[in-house]
Amino acid sequence: MTDYDDSPDAMHGPARVQVEVGSRVIVGDIKTPDIAYKSRVSDVVNDQDRRFLPLVDVELLDGPSGRVIGRSQFVLVRLDAVDVITPLREPGHRSPLD
Repeated sequence: MTDYDDSPDAMHGPARVQVEVGSRVIVGDIKTPDIAYKSRVSDVVNDQDRRFLPLVDVELLDGPSGRVIGRSQFVLVRLDAVDVITPLREPGHRSPLD
């Protein structure tokens, strides 16, 4: 079984990311453009005109314990405050846990 899903829903679905900011971890979805050459998480994050990363369906975690300390429908993360961004699921790919 491959980890690639080329169905229309998967290709245009959100990417799931884990964002580390200090001792906090934020897990949420970002919408990537429907343009193939700009549809990766790294393309969105490295966009020179972008100062904030909009996340939806967000869980806020305590980094050391991994405990969920909050949930939100929408969070804006200032990119220059981010320590690490880890893609958990890119559009068109299944989660490693699926």
